[in-house]
Amino acid sequence: MSPSAYAVWSKDDLIARIQSLEAVLASDPKIPPEKIPRPQMPTSSQTAQKKSKKERKPFDINAYPKRKIALKFCYAGWEYNGLAFQSDPTPLPMVEAVLLKALGDCRLIDPELGLEGCGWSRCGRTDKGVSGAGQVVALWVRSAIGTKPDARKKNLPVEDLETAVQPETAEATIDEHPGEAPATTSSADAEEPETPEQSETELRYVAMLNAVLPRSIRVLAWSPVADDFDARFSCTFRHYKYFFSAGFPPYPHLSLSPGESGLLDVEAMQDAAGRLVGNHDFRNFCKIDPSKQVDNYTRRITHATITPANTSESPVPSGSSVTSPLYVLDLKGTGFLYHQVRHIMAVLFLVGARLEPASIVDTLLDAETITRKPVYEMADGLPLVLWDCGYPDGSVTWRVDDSGSVNPASASRAGGPQSAHNLFYDFDLMASQSRTKMVMMEHFAQAAEVFHSPPRPPSDDAGMFRVPLGGGVFLQSALNKYVKLMDRPRGERSEDVNARWRTGAEQHLKNYEPKDPLYEEYVDDQGKVRRRKRDLPPGLSDRDIKILKKVKKRAHYLDKGFSICGLRFGWTAIIGLIPVVGDVTDAGLNYFLVLRVCRKADLPAWLTRQMLFNNAVSVGVGFVPVLGDVILAIWKANSRNAALLEEFLRVRGEEALKPPAARVEDQAVVKPGAGSKQGERLRT
Repeated sequence: MSPSAYAVWSKDDLIARIQSLEAVLASDPKIPPEKIPRPQMPTSSQTAQKKSKKERKPFDINAYPKRKIALKFCYAGWEYNGLAFQSDPTPLPMVEAVLLKALGDCRLIDPELGLEGCGWSRCGRTDKGVSGAGQVVALWVRSAIGTKPDARKKNLPVEDLETAVQPETAEATIDEHPGEAPATTSSADAEEPETPEQSETELRYVAMLNAVLPRSIRVLAWSPVADDFDARFSCTFRHYKYFFSAGFPPYPHLSLSPGESGLLDVEAMQDAAGRLVGNHDFRNFCKIDPSKQVDNYTRRITHATITPANTSESPVPSGSSVTSPLYVLDLKGTGFLYHQVRHIMAVLFLVGARLEPASIVDTLLDAETITRKPVYEMADGLPLVLWDCGYPDGSVTWRVDDSGSVNPASASRAGGPQSAHNLFYDFDLMASQSRTKMVMMEHFAQAAEVFHSPPRPPSDDAGMFRVPLGGGVFLQSALNKYVKLMDRPRGERSEDVNARWRTGAEQHLKNYEPKDPLYEEYVDDQGKVRRRKRDLPPGLSDRDIKILKKVKKRAHYLDKGFSICGLRFGWTAIIGLIPVVGDVTDAGLNYFLVLRVCRKADLPAWLTRQMLFNNAVSVGVGFVPVLGDVILAIWKANSRNAALLEEFLRVRGEEALKPPAARVEDQAVVKPGAGSKQGERLRT
């Protein structure tokens, strides 16, 4: 049997083979080789059966040291539905969902706890189709450096994916599945060594994650960061790039001088982009998102230039639309509004198409004069890239796995051209494949000409104009129908949009909010809204009236006793601001001041359970930071319980005032006249 045949054998099978050979030689040392029995090849089912019999111990990430790190990574946005994690299903995966799963597979975080459980923060949120070349997230992960939190858990296993899960080299994946992620060993099949002792060498985060991530997401480097580091709020600048072609076929409407190009006027676009630099109000260059309630639209642009973007002089087929030169807008700023870059690019396209002057940028930046944004379509998101995120000096020290060096280039050279760390090789491979696909699509178009007529040449479209929107998308219409930006319909003022959303949101919340148990509102003769105490239901005993008054008053002050700027809140909201202790105190107040008093009114068991449920919801959501306080402000368990008590007593009172023969409710449950003394007259 050839030595290479043993390559597929497991460790146990090899040991068993050696033992059998030793037994044969021990019985007869002079036995000829041809008499030695040939081994039987272990089947895959036998190997799988042995693995399944191995008892696996649970993994407890809390038994290992942790540290906070920042990850710098890139992703191809066209393969994803956006960056931010979404709990609802999406047509395409979300980048953070894929990255979160990879971190869980590598046993770096506890996936059951989600983003909040690892202190997740992101630098810049990108939408569907938008890519990232230098996106940054920060989180707490398992570490190999430091003292284990609990030495008693030293025997818990951990899958050391830095050795058990090894990515294939780029060379090995070229011929097999060029568009897929490298094949890896699943975490279920990996060996589970004992917990490592304290080490001076950190886990190989880059290699571990890239081994399980798809090729469309690559981790570039990692950095240790301070405990209070936040990927978003610690960021000092963001750098965006927008790639675009200099134009489609020459614009037919242009009156060109000899030698003048009919492509986009890049010089005019650069003139317009330069006017963006500085502190300006960009409300006319963004999409208003009322849910964020933004009231400050001033942002600072520090750099805005347009330069050629061609990285190669490789020829492309003649007649191709890609023969137009490629350019890139580099935009740096301390912060950006929602869809700001895409709106800026849309206006620059109009300037480059010679439909608007460069001074239109100055006009739109004058927010005191142009208080409502003209209606125009923003540029496509495909060519947009979040290129880099900047941080204060010393807050991050980017490194890769090989040497801990802050210079990733030196580590890549140390790994060699086939190293799993040499991401340049991987990117160069994908770029080569993309260029090949581009040429193939051009030839596919030539083959289609046999059956389909190509578009009319631009010269036949006299009187037409075309405006690119980026990513191969453009608008085309008759020139005499073009409406200048300043002559177009205007959108709503941002203040009006925000106010309308607040009104709708407040009304929506009020639909779920219980009424004030003590007061009701009415309109007086002068048309003013005033408050008065609610009337008590008739037919109640003095005992029930006393209980109901006490419960309604206490519920009012616990839930709605104070009012600031029209917002009503009570003691539970104030006390609940204290973490843990406040929530426990609220639970006690809700029970002893309200629910226990309600139970003195001889309530049925089902009603008591409903009140206990309301209190349980209040206690449960109270432990959720921030969001829990918002829900509590809407839920108001005491007001709900007071309303339940009042409604039940109303039914009891109505039944008590009826003649015994006319009563329809279950008398054993409602108990008409409960609590009344002999000879007591019920309230009417």
